[in-house]
Amino acid sequence: MININLKRKIFFLSILFLINSESLFSNVNSDNDNYSKFIQQPIKGVVTDSGGLPLPGVSIVVKGTSNGVQTDFDGNFSIEAQSEDILVFSYIGMETLSVEVSDASDSINISMQESASELDEVVIIGYGSQKKSDLTGSISSLDGGDIAKFNVGNASQALMGKMAGVRIESNGGGPGASSNIVIRGVSTFTNTNPLFVIDGLFTDSMDFLNPADIESVQILKDASAAAIYGSRAANGVVIIKTKSGEGANGVFVDFESSVGTQSLIKKLDWTSGPEYAKFRNEIADLNGRDRLPGFNELYDGTTSTIVEDYAISDAPVYNSSFRVYGGSDKIRFNVSANLYDQDGIVKASEYKRKSIRANFTVENKKFKLSQNFAITNTFERPNTIWNLGNNILPTIPFYDSNNDGGYGAAALLIHGTDGVNHLGKSMLWDRHYERNNLFEGINMEYEITDNLVAKVNTGLTYTSAKNNTFIPTFFMSPNLDANLSKAEAREYTTEAYSLLAEATLDYSLQIDNHDLNALVGSTIQQNTTKVKGVIASGFPSNLINQISAAEQIQIGVGDKYVSSLESFFARLNYNYDGKYFLSGTIRRDGSSRFSSDNRYGVFPSAAFGWIISKEKFLENNKTISNLKLRVSYGELGSQEIVDYAYIPVLNLNSDGVFGSGQGRTPGISQTVFANPNLVWETTKTTNIGVDVGLFNNRLTLTADLYDKVSEDILVELNIPPSSGTNRPVAQNAASISNKGFELAANYRGEVKGLSFSIAPNINFLKNEVLGLGTNVSPITGGAFMGINATKTDIGTSVGSYYGYEVIGIYQNDQEIASDGAKADPNAQPGDFRYADTNRDGTLTADDQTNLGSYIPDMEYGITLNLEYKNFDANLFFNGVSGVEIFNFAKTKNLFGYGGNNILTDALNYWRPDNTDTNIPRLSGGAGNNRASSFMVESGDYFRLRNIQVGYTLPKETIESIGLRNCRVYLSAQNLFTITDYSGYYPEIGRGQADEERVVDNNNTLFYAGTDQSTYPTPRQFLLGLQLGF
Repeated sequence: MININLKRKIFFLSILFLINSESLFSNVNSDNDNYSKFIQQPIKGVVTDSGGLPLPGVSIVVKGTSNGVQTDFDGNFSIEAQSEDILVFSYIGMETLSVEVSDASDSINISMQESASELDEVVIIGYGSQKKSDLTGSISSLDGGDIAKFNVGNASQALMGKMAGVRIESNGGGPGASSNIVIRGVSTFTNTNPLFVIDGLFTDSMDFLNPADIESVQILKDASAAAIYGSRAANGVVIIKTKSGEGANGVFVDFESSVGTQSLIKKLDWTSGPEYAKFRNEIADLNGRDRLPGFNELYDGTTSTIVEDYAISDAPVYNSSFRVYGGSDKIRFNVSANLYDQDGIVKASEYKRKSIRANFTVENKKFKLSQNFAITNTFERPNTIWNLGNNILPTIPFYDSNNDGGYGAAALLIHGTDGVNHLGKSMLWDRHYERNNLFEGINMEYEITDNLVAKVNTGLTYTSAKNNTFIPTFFMSPNLDANLSKAEAREYTTEAYSLLAEATLDYSLQIDNHDLNALVGSTIQQNTTKVKGVIASGFPSNLINQISAAEQIQIGVGDKYVSSLESFFARLNYNYDGKYFLSGTIRRDGSSRFSSDNRYGVFPSAAFGWIISKEKFLENNKTISNLKLRVSYGELGSQEIVDYAYIPVLNLNSDGVFGSGQGRTPGISQTVFANPNLVWETTKTTNIGVDVGLFNNRLTLTADLYDKVSEDILVELNIPPSSGTNRPVAQNAASISNKGFELAANYRGEVKGLSFSIAPNINFLKNEVLGLGTNVSPITGGAFMGINATKTDIGTSVGSYYGYEVIGIYQNDQEIASDGAKADPNAQPGDFRYADTNRDGTLTADDQTNLGSYIPDMEYGITLNLEYKNFDANLFFNGVSGVEIFNFAKTKNLFGYGGNNILTDALNYWRPDNTDTNIPRLSGGAGNNRASSFMVESGDYFRLRNIQVGYTLPKETIESIGLRNCRVYLSAQNLFTITDYSGYYPEIGRGQADEERVVDNNNTLFYAGTDQSTYPTPRQFLLGLQLGF
């Protein structure tokens, strides 16, 4: 009997035979002319460029097959093909050619033409566009396709490591985590983010953008490129063009959806309940204290509460985008929608983004009208306190039904302290941010003559942000932070809108070898911000959180700020014979934030370019395809201070106490001191760059050397409370230098049908504070657990870590005695030994020194793209070197054992029977937990940031079901990371663990790189589908 499997095999083989037989018989019956086209014959030839020079490495493939070869060094090739086959010739930097094989020819010679898309790529610059070959400034570009390969809640994170000189500081790994974009180093003490220009409108971030809507990103890095934007461009400019219906003839639909999971990359090694109890008993014995009952008779010996086990779990992420676009020669349109939904790996954290974007363009002979509209809603539940102090002891159950709220915590008489269960608090709190962004722009363009074009650009950007927190009644312990008898609600609302009107005239003239372009324009922008806040307490139930139901309004505030900027600008570009380029820009800005005497600032720039490869001595060089030198200098301003800083601020409802009766008398008081002498912050940049193209631009290199100095830096600094106010005063306080070198390369090739490109970039940076203003003391920051981690002073980088340098551990009393006054007065064997850095023989506060910086000495990225047949892959690696992290976990997870769990490293603490260790004794009064080099670690890392592998179904397969495109892909983020950092992850940013999120001077810059309790960056896996109709 024949089994079923064998029957199936015979059946399928029969079908295949019949199919092949039909084809065979039809061929036999064909005449000889038709039959001859199936005969393979060798086709030989030579491939040259437009100048007649041979092209080595040209790919020749028989269309629809895997049969392919490459030309040799002299451009020769030989390939087997048959009549009517199509040979496809492709080469980087050249137009792809298709040639049909005929019976009469066994030789095909091809001359390939340079691709205009490679040589004349157009990049967006301020108020216009320019061929890449004509640029004199330093500009980096990124295609929207590269950005779309990253599944991120914040679009700016997709730029990380992609462009030399552009640093993306991600503030931890929370869902939708914000980022700071720093271009060529920190050059100010206030807002370090660049200016964002999205479809011609100015915004303060790109966080609200759907990454799939981005068509291209251009980053203007030097003053020559950015000077046209004047005072708003001191930190660089990010120009974003969103997708439109341009280039589409008809109506098309694109759909993409992905779903994935996130997980914790690294777990920390916490002590278990029994280990912790044993440790606490050892410490008590060493210090001659009584053992606490919570670690002895009242401990069950089995409870082991590890915060990670309760706080962290795998979490889903979902992303879906829909786009309809198209048009004709006269009308183009684009409509897109997006939903992004990400749960955090830490409980009580999530992020959602919903967006709709629409634009259209109408052209009629000389007139062009464009409109852009977008609205985005984001909802975020942050959890910045889940790991604040880790103070749920492992010997205590996480849940306690006897407590209001249901969470456990340490008790003073049992455990030696009244504890706080911060994870429990974060799960009790209803804390969320909601933000709406509205974006509306209208652009009109009229061609007055063939050489003169007038443009008008108007726009509105509107932001509404709500920060709501409801804290129900709860009890964990008598600790002030561990109970609340009356429920409390906090609501803060910010509304900000900006109105923009711009007009420009653009004139172009070409006479023989002379090419001239002139631009003049003016801008008026008004910004209005309204802030309201209320704190109320005493609600009838934890289920009712409306402010109107509260017993008491504790605080109610409201402010309104209005500022205006008026500008005039001009730019002149000239080139001769496509070889020599000159560019000059000047802009005059007037800001309402300065007094009338200092209101206006003038910011010029000049640049020169020379395409050396077009000179006769390099004109026919076989190796050098392009060689260009660029030199530029420019000045940019900044007005990044609060409104009304130059005029006094009065409180109209300020009571005073007067007379013998000490009665309160209504009056007016000055609450903020004025500084009418404030002037523009100015940044001066010199840039020398070179662009190189080798082997017909198969390999391209761009190198830039820059020197950027910022002067009269604006910052708000605290003044003594004895002055009568605790509000900081704006000052011109410092000067900062940033010197660096950038190198970016791109190599593209093809080997036997495999197309590939590799694009590395690297940046070296030196940041230094050159001076502080008159009567300005060094700026301290990074405060946490009573320690200031950073100090900004002359000769150091901004926000450098500051403290004592640990040089060892005292092993005996003799070592302490030999150091004398260089030892801490309370030092005992097992305590840290510190360096006497000023060599005065005494350990004092003056011995504190620079311990490192969060600013990397070197930052790099590598992008690898691969395509083979219908398969594609994208891999992106990035890393940093020469960067340090101030790890506060060394304090709270080692020395903070009194109310916290500890890492197992703490069990290796110094004691007489364990002297070979780098962990000091964990008790005593010698200040082992002070800011020191012990807390500073290397933050260097190298990682595979993103990998995506996709497969595109063949067109002949999907066209029958009405699809234009169908692609399936798998992607992963943070697949591996190589680092020595002992914390969760070396990506710290400027985040901080604080229940109120209130920062001294409202400036997170001075907290950069301090790991207080940073949200762990997760690993992510995704499965996605892309469809085109």
